Amino acid sequence: MLAPGYAAAYSNLGLALVELGRYEDALARYARAIALQPDYVQAYYNQGIAQHALQQYPAALASYAQAIALQSDHFKAYCNRGVSLHALGQFQEAIASFDKSIEIQPHYAPAYYNRGLALKELDALPEALASFDRAIVCQPAYAQAYCNRGMALYALGQMEDALASYDQAIALDPKHAQAYWNKSLALLSQGDYQNGWPLYEWGWAAGQRGAAPPYAQPLWLGRESLQGKTLLLSTEQGLGDSIQFARFTSRVKALGARVLLHAPAALTRLFQTLADVDGIIPKGDALPEFDFYCPLLSLPLALGLQVPSLAAPEQYLASTEARRQQWAALLGPQSGLRVGLVCRGAAGYHADRQRNLDLETLLAYLPPGPHYICLQKELRPDEAALCASRHIEFFGDQLHDFADTAALCDCLDLIISVDTSVAHLAAALGKPTWMMLPCRSDWRWMQNRTDTPWYPTATLYRQNAPGAWAEVLERVACDMAPMLGQNRLFATATGHGQ
Repeated sequence: MLAPGYAAAYSNLGLALVELGRYEDALARYARAIALQPDYVQAYYNQGIAQHALQQYPAALASYAQAIALQSDHFKAYCNRGVSLHALGQFQEAIASFDKSIEIQPHYAPAYYNRGLALKELDALPEALASFDRAIVCQPAYAQAYCNRGMALYALGQMEDALASYDQAIALDPKHAQAYWNKSLALLSQGDYQNGWPLYEWGWAAGQRGAAPPYAQPLWLGRESLQGKTLLLSTEQGLGDSIQFARFTSRVKALGARVLLHAPAALTRLFQTLADVDGIIPKGDALPEFDFYCPLLSLPLALGLQVPSLAAPEQYLASTEARRQQWAALLGPQSGLRVGLVCRGAAGYHADRQRNLDLETLLAYLPPGPHYICLQKELRPDEAALCASRHIEFFGDQLHDFADTAALCDCLDLIISVDTSVAHLAAALGKPTWMMLPCRSDWRWMQNRTDTPWYPTATLYRQNAPGAWAEVLERVACDMAPMLGQNRLFATATGHGQ
């Protein structure tokens, strides 16, 4: 290096390394630039960007704070500071940082855009929409702002406006994968399968369907004949998705294919009860020869599925007699209604905060009398103590896979669950399944329905406002009354009844 003491050279080299995705190397250069010039504002700011990219959010906050201490009107640092706060789940603090950025520079579109994202996390949807609108005023070609504006409109139930916003994002950026994906979900939620399923394929590019399948064989989407061919069906996304879409194996078999199913270990024993599957291959095992592959959630597109053609079977999965007898022995003689409960899904789902329900709240509304069994695989210490105090049985350590859970469900009369894999399992077994849904439910449950064409034995209980579980639970308790032979409404958690 001709000028080893030139701080700007190190900072600029750091920028080049960031462009190459070499964030750790970039940090070393920024650190050197700052050592040479301790008041180097831009180096601190750039360092924060690299730290954020490495998910070192507290370190990024410290870097942005240093940049702001040296230059109090650094509106970009305030904005990026808000982005790191958002990543830490500190949404109110993030909004305050975005507001400061806007105060300094009222026309900075990214600050409005990111402010909208934080407001959306807080379910402040009208305010989020206003922020996205303001970002677009500041930057009319802001495709990502149009995309998230569509998401806010979708969450507000304004479907036509949401679709128009997605279309505008696509017009500005014809390769905007997230906008295509969001549009697919809006169409599917309206039952428009003809237009929704083709766009659902954009989920791969949008990163919403996991990593693209690694198979060398060609993808089958319904064009080629399967007569005499071997088709590998691969699971994707969540376990509930796999359970829901495994029903289509029989339709593929009817096309003349030899059908193999590539599934996670947790589902392999359960999927052995599927009709018309020639082999189950656990993920991680060596694959046999096959001619085509198709991800399970691409089957509706490949099969030309429409809502009227769902023709959902009442039951397409089963448990084994031997395991049912084991559970029957554990549960003991049945003296009343047996009800399975699920209030929380597996951690990591993007809408956990909306779909999950506090176990104590659920139990406060449920009537006494039934034999309650918690069907969750894991409990927090407070939940375990609550179950013990209410004499609610929990068998988490004995639920080794979904075949075990299926057999336990088959010993029950009713399953009451939030939107999670156990609800899909129970309904696929043909069990009466009461599914408690958030106000902004998943596309598959469509809109304004208490039933679903996917599962004939399922009943949907929907929130009428974000977080409003009380009315849902009151309806659940009310609907349980006839099953218990009672002619009155059960008291709610507030102590009021009829």
